[in-house]
Amino acid sequence: MLIFREPLRHVVWAMLLLAMPLHDADATTYLARIDVMADSNGAVVFRFASNLGLEAAVNIFAVVGQVNGKYDYQKPAWFLARPPGSYQRLSEIRYGDVVDGFQIKEARQLVEGQRYRALMSGAGISESIDFELVSCSGKTAIRILKTQ
Repeated sequence: MLIFREPLRHVVWAMLLLAMPLHDADATTYLARIDVMADSNGAVVFRFASNLGLEAAVNIFAVVGQVNGKYDYQKPAWFLARPPGSYQRLSEIRYGDVVDGFQIKEARQLVEGQRYRALMSGAGISESIDFELVSCSGKTAIRILKTQ
């Protein structure tokens, strides 16, 4: 496991750019999605699906928080990455967990009422979902704000 140190801005953008493959006009379209939810213990869980099944080929995954109305991509709350051009099929990631095969930036605590964006880049895909943590009957819940 490799822990990233600040500044991450150049690493994040370089890996995002390198992970985006060139598309052939005749290639089959690869579609994917991210869902976010809180499990019964209040942990934040991200689930992936694609038109190929209940998983997606992921190269980069990040969670960024909103600061002054804009998402702060320079200081992600959590960041996972594989070497450029390599992918790992994932069906689910629990926020803050170490995922074998990925370099990781340690996760910061998510704050109730704060807006976040989860971003995924992978084999021919780039998806995001905006969400915030809310309290519902004394338990942590997720409010989905926007999907790409």
